[in-house]
Amino acid sequence: MISKNLSKGPISQSGKKFFGTAIHTPICIIGGGTGGLNVAGQLSRQEGVLKHHIRIFEPNRFHHYQPGWTMVGGGLLEPSKAVRYTHKLVPKGIALTSLSVVSIDPEKNLIVTEDGQEYTYEQLVVAAGIVMDWAKIPGSRNQFFTYLCLHLPYFK
Repeated sequence: MISKNLSKGPISQSGKKFFGTAIHTPICIIGGGTGGLNVAGQLSRQEGVLKHHIRIFEPNRFHHYQPGWTMVGGGLLEPSKAVRYTHKLVPKGIALTSLSVVSIDPEKNLIVTEDGQEYTYEQLVVAAGIVMDWAKIPGSRNQFFTYLCLHLPYFK
């Protein structure tokens, strides 16, 4: 069956969950940023592709529209317009898995998420995008925290 978990639930071993059966979705997209969302939207409009045949893997709760931050800095856009809840941007009917992918086995067409759940696919799109790791830039972590505290009320 497509996009249906046939397992009898998770089995716990050493604090990790393991599932009895993989979830199959014909088209899996790793990354729910601008690239992944655009690919999902375009595929969902193609003849013969059903929306429930597409699954996006995106662990981030918020989607940051990167070009928008340039406009925020220039005073042309409110910060709330550059940040949205990820689940609100995923086209209706497309599955969203809000977990990180920890491994891909292209020979088995298999993805494993951080909770140990396995997903199989026929086509895989990797659009993981960028990762902002402020800790790797000396001093920036404090500056970013201050920025968020000042602007967090703008995020809806």
